[in-house]
Amino acid sequence: LNRAGRLFVGRTPSRTDPWTWVTAVHPQDQSSAVAAWADAVRRSAPFEFDTRLEGADGTYRRMRLTCSPLGAGGASGWWATTCTERPPEDHST
Repeated sequence: LNRAGRLFVGRTPSRTDPWTWVTAVHPQDQSSAVAAWADAVRRSAPFEFDTRLEGADGTYRRMRLTCSPLGAGGASGWWATTCTERPPEDHST
């Protein structure tokens, strides 16, 4: 995650903390998020998806994650991921 994403979720992965971005994804969104990620890794292709992420305060907000492989064909195994907050869904109509 980018700096804003790390600040939002209040976590940074480390060798002693096995936290991953999937941990912050709303439980109802996890299977589709993991499937999109697995497909992108298999193809070494960038992808975007909207999901609900849990913030450091325990609330969920709608975010768009944009992920791109780094290195030729994603060979490095590292991905750049940015988070952009999405407007709340309008359920009034």
